[in-house]
Amino acid sequence: MVSVDQTIFIQIVIFLLTVLVINVFMFKPIFRTLEKRYKLIDGARDEADKLNKKTEIKIHSYNRRIIAARQQAKEEKQRMIAEGRELEQKQTNDARKKTEEVISKASKEIQKEMEIARKEIKAQIGDLALEIASKLGGRNFGKGKNA
Repeated sequence: MVSVDQTIFIQIVIFLLTVLVINVFMFKPIFRTLEKRYKLIDGARDEADKLNKKTEIKIHSYNRRIIAARQQAKEEKQRMIAEGRELEQKQTNDARKKTEEVISKASKEIQKEMEIARKEIKAQIGDLALEIASKLGGRNFGKGKNA
């Protein structure tokens, strides 16, 4: 068997002194370093989370601005289309009025010319009738030639 003597107490003291020295010079610095790392990592995570939130807010803000700009562009496009249609309608109406005026003017000119032609034909009817009668009858019914 193993016998317990006084050296066990010396070994226990040496072991405790070794643990104390190792604790002071090795474990405590390692734990402090690890604690600092954990704090740095947690701080970096917190900072990353804050930056992510700021980024999400900015992205959301930009998206709202983009949507608003697109809506404004759509409204502007529709307004310009409406203005174009109004301008087209106005120009079409103006052209229609001018065409109607030209047609009306031309129609009046044609009426005048037809009236003049009728008067000329009425004036020539007597002479034409005499000429036709003389050709058909073989005699001259002229106004003063052989009457």
